[in-house]
Amino acid sequence: LELLVLTFFWRQLLTVGLVVMSSWPWLSHSVTCRKETKVGWTASCLLLSVFPMLPVVGREPNYFLVIMAGILATIAAIWCAVRSEAKLLSSNSKSSLALIITQVVLMVASTYVRHSTATSLLNKEGNPVFNQVFSWTMLGCTFLLPLFSLRLLYPRLLSITLALMILYLLLSTAHEALFCLTLSFTMFFWLQMEHGLSSYSHRKLEDISFTVVLPDSSRKQMTADNVRHAYFFIFFIITAFFGTGNIASINSFDPQSIYCFLTVFNPFVMGALLLLKIMVPFLMVTCAFRAVDVVVQVPTRSLFLTVLLMSDLMGLHFFFLVQDTGSWLEIGTSISHYVTVMSTTIAIMLLFGVARFLTGTAVINQQEDKSHLQ
Repeated sequence: LELLVLTFFWRQLLTVGLVVMSSWPWLSHSVTCRKETKVGWTASCLLLSVFPMLPVVGREPNYFLVIMAGILATIAAIWCAVRSEAKLLSSNSKSSLALIITQVVLMVASTYVRHSTATSLLNKEGNPVFNQVFSWTMLGCTFLLPLFSLRLLYPRLLSITLALMILYLLLSTAHEALFCLTLSFTMFFWLQMEHGLSSYSHRKLEDISFTVVLPDSSRKQMTADNVRHAYFFIFFIITAFFGTGNIASINSFDPQSIYCFLTVFNPFVMGALLLLKIMVPFLMVTCAFRAVDVVVQVPTRSLFLTVLLMSDLMGLHFFFLVQDTGSWLEIGTSISHYVTVMSTTIAIMLLFGVARFLTGTAVINQQEDKSHLQ
């Protein structure tokens, strides 16, 4: 936890933590996952460790990186959809396959809209009406489209990730889109690692569903491994926050990130969109943590309370670091750190509820889910 506290002062320390985590499966003899999973985990952690070393987002836009992220995300989505684990090519998954194809097309369209908006504003032509209508429509569909997918782990998480990436591309101005894509791959390999280490590894990951969730009384008791789950979750939440920025960059954010939605100064709408942009990586991590909880089958309340305990310990640490002497900058920074940690604790509780809704709710005919579980 001390490492996470220090990242509030030096975000580059996240790189150290990610490098150590990348070597975890090779140094620990208890990790018995497949070699492909270990390599994927190590590669994704090392790629993610690059971003805290880069300058914070917001100083200079680089839309080429946004377009690159959109292209890579499209290729990755197609690769994930055709894998056998996704179960989207079977005859019982026609509606879910159509949904994924629709989301891939929308991702391509969002990449074009981001490029079109930047070009139009650079030429002082204003933001086209189509771009604004499309952006607001995608904002509304972000939390609706995943509800039409299968509630099996792979299809539902793929749909949620695509929906969040579509929105995040519209809000990106530089390398933060690549960061979000790398973070999603890290979450994918984290889920595979925890499945291989769990006592339920005899069950195939692709056969696990969000619909089959045992009550807490029927689950196994907490172990030391579950403390690791909680710590990894807190670590990735902090990484999602400081991976591409810091508190100063958030306080002085670049309004170019919301130009796809509006170009007229509106502080309340702009602030809400900025908050939503910050929450997208948080929600991606929380949905992955929800999947880990379903896979390892430990009491959800105990795991959640462990996360809150770690967050409160960090908050207590920052409480004793609050200063009432010195320059206004030092006083304000110490208060901002404390408020940020305590706000994160509240946000985690809200994110758990949203993740539970996105992963467990369905509006399609449940016959598809049942046919895959048989």
